[in-house]
Amino acid sequence: MNTRHRNSTLSTFRTTSLKKAIASISRDVVRTLATRFNMGGLYAEEVCLRAHVAKDKTSVTSDEVHTLYEALRAVFDPLRSSKLKPHIVCEHGSVPIDVLPFEVSQFERYEKRYSQVSIRPLTSTTA
Repeated sequence: MNTRHRNSTLSTFRTTSLKKAIASISRDVVRTLATRFNMGGLYAEEVCLRAHVAKDKTSVTSDEVHTLYEALRAVFDPLRSSKLKPHIVCEHGSVPIDVLPFEVSQFERYEKRYSQVSIRPLTSTTA
């Protein structure tokens, strides 16, 4: 199997899994993402924002499922690639309102204080 076909098959499998999870939306897209994928409200809203899908939708099209899948991958790419930028998000000059491991577009207009700590990827060891 060539790489392009394997990536396409993998993407189809993952998109199908996401579609199944979203197909049974009980309330809306954002709550479904937050609870079914254990990512919490902030990151679920970020996925919807990047996918340009209204977070309060109670059903989605096949195209929106694909867009949500791509947005989900993009949001969590810093975790996969170990390109973290830990920071404190501040409001009104210096009032901390959140601590995040990487940037999200919802807070792009807020002041941020970045950590000076160097974060290295975890390495697995085998026994």
